[in-house]
Formats: sequence, C-alpha cells, structure tokens
Amino acid sequence: MIPLWTIPYIIATGNTTVLKPSEMCPGTGAILAEIAAEAGVPEGVINIIHGKAPTVNKIVSDPRIAAVTFVGGNNAGKYVHSEATKNGKRAQVNLGAKNHVVVLPDADKDTVLKAVVTGAFSSTGQVCLSTDILFLVGEARGLIPDIVKEVEKLQAKPGFQDGDFGPVVTKESLQRLEAVIQDAVDKGAEVLVDGRGKKPQGFEDGYFIGPTLLRNVKKGMRCVDEELFGPIFTIAEAETLDETIDYCNNNEFGNSVAVFTNSGPDANKFAKQINIGQVGINVPIPIPLAQFGFTSNKSSFLGDLHFYGPTAFKFLTQPKTITTSWKNIKTKF
Repeated sequence: MIPLWTIPYIIATGNTTVLKPSEMCPGTGAILAEIAAEAGVPEGVINIIHGKAPTVNKIVSDPRIAAVTFVGGNNAGKYVHSEATKNGKRAQVNLGAKNHVVVLPDADKDTVLKAVVTGAFSSTGQVCLSTDILFLVGEARGLIPDIVKEVEKLQAKPGFQDGDFGPVVTKESLQRLEAVIQDAVDKGAEVLVDGRGKKPQGFEDGYFIGPTLLRNVKKGMRCVDEELFGPIFTIAEAETLDETIDYCNNNEFGNSVAVFTNSGPDANKFAKQINIGQVGINVPIPIPLAQFGFTSNKSSFLGDLHFYGPTAFKFLTQPKTITTSWKNIKTKF
C-alpha cells in the first residue's frame, strides 16, 4: 500500500527510490517493481533491496540517499527518524495508531453497521487506519445485537478463497492477538464473538483468527492500550459526545478518528474539538484524497512533511533561489 502512495510522486519529481519491503512480505515489492517496468518506468528508477536491521542502517546512513520514508512500529520508526535526521536526511515517519469510531444515537443504523464492521475487519484489521474501539453514545448502545450479527457473518479464509479477510501475517501476531483477548477476559471484558481457534478447513496450521468482538473494555486492558493490528473490535460505552472527545484527545496517537451522526452541529463540534489529524464524518476510515495528503499527528507521525498530496512534492524536492542582474551587460538572446 505505502509504495503506491509514494512511488508516483517519486517519479513525477524526477527522483529514484530504494524500496526495502518488510521482511514479512518481501514478494510484494518485487511484484510492484515488475508491474512498474511493464508500464514503462525506466530501469534504475525503482530499486529493491531486502534485509533487516543492517539494511536499514545502510539506508539511513548512505550519503547518496537524501530522504527516507518509513511506515511501521514506534520503536523502529523512532530509530529511523533519529538516525536519518542525524545524517542530514529528510525523514517522514508514520508510526502506530489507535483509531476510534464514535456513534451518536441519531446515526443511521444501516450506514453504521456496514461502515464500522468494514473499518474494523477489512484487510484482517492489519491497516494503520483500522478502527480498534467503537464508542456507542447513550441509546446507540442498542445497536450492539445488530453489530454482533454482522460480525458473526464474517469469515476468515485463505487469500484465493471467497472470504471476508485472510490470516494475520505471522505466527507471533496470532499468538499476540490470542493473548490480547485472554487479557481482556481476565480483566472483565465480555466476549460477544470469539474468533480464537476459528480456522478454515484444510488450513489448521495457518495463522488464522476469526472475527472477535469484545464489550465492556477499559483502560488497563491490552485491547485498549495497544494497537491491535488484527481482526479484533472492541466496544466501549459513553453517555455524552464530550466524554468521547476527551477520551480520544487523551489518546497518545493521532492517526484517525470518526463520528457517525445525522446532526450537523454535533459533527462540526466533534471535528473542531478533536485533536487528531484525520477525521471522518460518517466515514469509518478517513483516508484523505490525494490532493490533501496525510495529516496524522501526535505519536503517529515524526517529521514535518507528510507523504502524498501537496506536502509530498515539498518533501521530494529542494527549493532553489536564483538571483540575477543583467544591467549594463550586453547580452544576446
């Protein structure tokens, strides 16, 4: 996903790129490079390298590289930003997230049911904009039985089968998610839908976990305090819109947030008072259109110029000022 947000701008600004895919999915970068070559991108514009920490250290220190874009976890991202800037490079570093969706009592039921479930479980919840926590305000808690029914319909299947989402990326991810669910149970959460042990027939050894829905979650539970990055959706309840705004603003991350309502004044209040960079109004995953670019903030971003949109051109180019004088000089044009 991320190279598709960056490579077009790299080409448009006359740059070349060295792409290091995650070691967990190395084939994706190679496929993108092959497609780009078929589309006519010249040889040497997109270069693929593979590796772990030593490869990263080479990228952030090599003097031939002028700028670094990173998307990933906080620890690795902070290291990349520190080392890249120390070596005089521009750096845009997109870090962790904890994305919330707020539903007010007047929200359209059908819109909410489709949107919040899609926002939580698409791509197995392994997207930086996936929604982890659903806040139901006041009478909106009446939607819970319908949300349960929608989540129970979802199926985890292998990528080439007709399912709603696939496996998680590694065995360690699967074990971490199962531990997160158990932690919530041990601390008093209610499991409305339990995806543990739900594996497609013939793929019993795969890294599958079914859709999971937790209720009565609270701070101190791993499902609330950590980025989930998996098909787990949690429900919290609030009495007022102000309560949800305060809660979201106290969240260390600032990637995205959404509110569902039919009230223009409530939507406007939420958008103005929320301190999170990307806000959706009746939109579960508020990815900005390309003409605007990313605007995540707080602990979700390090740097001053985001990728794609107008800031991408600034990030990938260097201003030049030329001052001339032709007075009393005979010139021929």
